[in-house]
Amino acid sequence: RQQYLVSMAALASKEAGNAAFGKKEYSTAAAAYASGLKELSASGSYSDLEGGDRELAATLLSNRAASLLGMEKYNEACEDCSASLELDNKRVKSLYRRAQAYEALDKLSEAFKDLKLAIHIDPKNKPAIVAARRVKDALAAQIQDQSPVAQTVRELTADDTLADRRIALLKSLIGTTVDDVGSSLEVLRRQGLPVLWEITKATNSETEAHLAIRCMASMASHVPVADALIAELSLAEIVGLVEGYPALAVGAVGLLLRLLTKCSKPQAVAAGGGEADGTLSTGELEAAEVGRCDVAIDAWAAAMASSEAEVRDAALDAVVNWCSEEAPKWATPVPEEDARRLPMSERKAVQEAEARWKAVIGVRASRVCQSVEVAMAMFNLLDSESSSERQKALAAFGRVAAAIPDPEMVQTLLEPILSASPGTGGDLSFMRRKAALASAMFLAHQEVGVFVLGRSTAVQELVMLISSGDDIGTAAAAETLCLAASNEQGRALLAPVIESGTLDALLDSPNARARSAAASAIAKLGVASKALDTNSSDTDRLLNTAMLLLKGAEDVEQQEGKKLDAAAAAEDQANSARVTTERAVEVIAALITKSAVKDEIAHGSGRCTQALPRLCAACKDGRSAVAYGLAHIFASLTVTNKDVQRRQLAEKEMDITPEQLEELQRITKQKNDDDEEEDTPQRVAFRTQKIVQNDGIRALVRLADGASESTQLQVAMALRQIAVEVPVRGSMVQHGAFRVCSDLASSPKASVKCVREAAWCLGKILVTTNPNVLTEAQRLDAIPPLMRLLKDHHADELMHFEALLGLTNLASVDDATKNRITSEKGGVRALEYLQFSDHELVRRAATECMTNLLPHPKVVEHLRGESKRLSPDPIERTPMGAPCALCTS
Repeated sequence: RQQYLVSMAALASKEAGNAAFGKKEYSTAAAAYASGLKELSASGSYSDLEGGDRELAATLLSNRAASLLGMEKYNEACEDCSASLELDNKRVKSLYRRAQAYEALDKLSEAFKDLKLAIHIDPKNKPAIVAARRVKDALAAQIQDQSPVAQTVRELTADDTLADRRIALLKSLIGTTVDDVGSSLEVLRRQGLPVLWEITKATNSETEAHLAIRCMASMASHVPVADALIAELSLAEIVGLVEGYPALAVGAVGLLLRLLTKCSKPQAVAAGGGEADGTLSTGELEAAEVGRCDVAIDAWAAAMASSEAEVRDAALDAVVNWCSEEAPKWATPVPEEDARRLPMSERKAVQEAEARWKAVIGVRASRVCQSVEVAMAMFNLLDSESSSERQKALAAFGRVAAAIPDPEMVQTLLEPILSASPGTGGDLSFMRRKAALASAMFLAHQEVGVFVLGRSTAVQELVMLISSGDDIGTAAAAETLCLAASNEQGRALLAPVIESGTLDALLDSPNARARSAAASAIAKLGVASKALDTNSSDTDRLLNTAMLLLKGAEDVEQQEGKKLDAAAAAEDQANSARVTTERAVEVIAALITKSAVKDEIAHGSGRCTQALPRLCAACKDGRSAVAYGLAHIFASLTVTNKDVQRRQLAEKEMDITPEQLEELQRITKQKNDDDEEEDTPQRVAFRTQKIVQNDGIRALVRLADGASESTQLQVAMALRQIAVEVPVRGSMVQHGAFRVCSDLASSPKASVKCVREAAWCLGKILVTTNPNVLTEAQRLDAIPPLMRLLKDHHADELMHFEALLGLTNLASVDDATKNRITSEKGGVRALEYLQFSDHELVRRAATECMTNLLPHPKVVEHLRGESKRLSPDPIERTPMGAPCALCTS
């Protein structure tokens, strides 16, 4: 009875509190609820209460919390709600009221958690839903307002921020925005762009201004931000920074380049026009580009006229990047990697888009040449005192010329430059610049190179440069002669140089670059005229020169890391070593078709000391300029000349054998005595052993890294030819050749021939290699290329035979390899097809492979289906007999 009276008293207090709360008398209501709680527990502890009293206590606590909210006593309200939830953790009102208190205390994260739980318990609670949306928005705004970007922008705008702190903030902002488009956009939302621009224009701190412009450039690397920057910034003012503030010119050039290359559709096009499907027409793209070109040309001209080498270098780099920009997403219907997978009927749109973009790049390049200031500045920099600047100017001229599709237009644009007066530099400087320009044109458009070299006094000027003894002029002239020797029309222009003995004299020049270029030119001329014999003195001199050049480049590389007197000297040495290595490789690649030269390169001789180790050491990666030449040398060393002829005849689909071709050459007197020497398989085997001993396999593996399509093919051919020798196959697995072949055979960027050669190499290695020494990944990765080779109708029977033997070997390992073989699309069918090959050994190999795949369920099912269609005596009448017999048994 006593407990009943207590409960009734507490209920009465609750009713009194509710009445006061309804009148918004929150203090009275809170006191009434407190009185009810005291009736239930004088000690203030409610955890021992049970049944209705426990529920009543939870209600009173929750109601008192509502009163405390009205009194703005938020901390006490939170405590009451928490106490209520300890008694009843599913009380939605307590969760909601505590969320209100948390929101008032700016504890938005805790408020959002309570509201989420309240909605989970009562999904139809509208007040909780509304509050959750409001708190979520406030929480997002709070998070953004507390972000590093927001805090940085606020500090940059504050007047009391110290200079050192501002510099630190700008550096931090550069690091934040360079790879994060979200942070860059937040800078714009926080009105950070006007802040950065004001810092840039302020003249009191060059360091801050430089960092601010770098920050804007890093933001402009993202397309949406670049669009916003172009809309808000004045491009003319950026050009003004290039002209009037040398300390900011480099950053301004970088910012302008980003804005011109990273923005989305040109505004003139985005506003309307184009084809019916939204495709941009060539005319619209070119018209929209003209306005941007005017801005860019002004900036590049101002930067190249600067007295600061750093500014000129930035301008040259900008011109190269501007005239070689890859097509942006808005200008192409599909990415390049996806275009490879399109059917031929749909590739036309991709090709048309590429043509339209090339027209845009052509507009940029032609405007560069049309600008007297930019073109002449680039021409003058071809004779700069800095080797690096000369190389950059040469690259810029080559890139600009290559971007113009019409060689005749390039000739017209170059005419004013070639016809100009020598100027302050004098005749020698003018001849050096014209020689360098001819080199650039041979690299860009060989027809234009012939045009430049074919002018009335051009060849005589090269001879004069060489005779002058000027190192820079001699190297530039020799480089031009080397490039001209690669072209049939160019070779015809070199008669005066050859007849005067000038080219031969260059082989004894103290200038390493001149010697290397002359050696390459003589080798090219000799190969073209078939005048070089193995034992001729010219061949001796060329090989000796190539070896000396390789050794010299090697010595320079060994000096890397040592302290040099001047950075410019170190850079010149590095450039010289790179160029001489390229030329030495060119010479050896030109002579490598001679059997005796192959043996000398592999085994060494008086004129080829340490050739193979130096060639292996020169193999850095596939991205180097010498990668293709080195891969070609290794591919030539590991094959006989007759096998090369046989492959070339097969590719040309000529119905003639190498022996018949040899007889025809002898009859027509096209075969000289040097060709009589036989390049036998035994000699190839000895050369292959030498390559392996000198770490040549690892060298080829390095060349495959980042290689071009043509270099990949040469690497795959060399590895496949090395794999002919059984003893070296284990080394190929250990040194990474097996992995490289798997990668090449599965690469979507590799040519069909490269994929075939790499897969064939895998088959050869697997014929004699214990598959258990391979990792599971190596075994499984080798299966798809081998299966594709079996389904390749252009592969010959030897390829199919060795691929089958390799698969047979793999199929004997475990169920994982069997599963991989049978899961290949059309895999079992391909094996069945080859069981009916015209060649007996291929039939046997296919049958053995099918047998090794038993008792895999897919093969069993396939063979049982076959046995129903077979003749009554399958073992005697068909190659399917053996596996079918095993299946039925």
